[in-house]
Amino acid sequence: MRARSPLTLLVVLLALLGSACSIGQTSDSADAPAITVARFETTLRSAAPAELAASDGGDNDDQTSDAPTTTVVEEPTTTVAEEQEETDPGVTSPPPTQEAPAVSSFEVEWVEFELDDVFDEEHIIGAWVPVGWEAEDFFGKTFSPADGSPFGIFTELSFDNGCDGLCEAKDWAAALNGPDGWLTGKRSNGAVLVDQDLGDGWLMVTEGDLVQQITFVRWDNAESFYFSCSAETEDSDQQLVDDFVTLCQAARPQWLAS
Repeated sequence: MRARSPLTLLVVLLALLGSACSIGQTSDSADAPAITVARFETTLRSAAPAELAASDGGDNDDQTSDAPTTTVVEEPTTTVAEEQEETDPGVTSPPPTQEAPAVSSFEVEWVEFELDDVFDEEHIIGAWVPVGWEAEDFFGKTFSPADGSPFGIFTELSFDNGCDGLCEAKDWAAALNGPDGWLTGKRSNGAVLVDQDLGDGWLMVTEGDLVQQITFVRWDNAESFYFSCSAETEDSDQQLVDDFVTLCQAARPQWLAS
């Protein structure tokens, strides 16, 4: 090994002493810990920004995630009852409470409905009506043949209630056949073909210039409303008239005793 000169050794010694002093001054500085911690935090933030952001107590709430989101759109569903209400408002088809009446002019089905009237009363009716006829709330509940039917445009079957004056229990036969009674007015519609007292109701058939009209009424003198079933036909088809009478007689207004 080559020997170093005394001057060289002195220079090396002075360099070592200077480094030692510099290290001592740095360790004695009050800012050293802060610088160290700051550098440590900076290192951590560089290494794991997501973890540190989550621990900041919500300081980065304004940042949005780039992760894709999926929106589930639920298609609207329609129940059977809603579909039925769209075609026949307020009409349901529960199991029949009796056998279908014998008619030949059309096929029939059992339906139930509540009258949409101005009395705020719950008046529910069960009835046999022609299959495929369209229902609407017009003077009670009216069923009319669909387009393309062999029946005339004035042909219809209607169910309703009434009180012919004050809505209270009364002698219905006397009230409806009185001077201002509802049945009395019906007799002015044309020639009266049938005008029959049924004891707890009335049957009337009249014939005008354009239509024949069937009117059937049932009542209970202890009740405040009577039940009515009406039908019209343009034809002088006695079988069709008889079938309408049969359907009216088979109807069951729930507020009257069966």
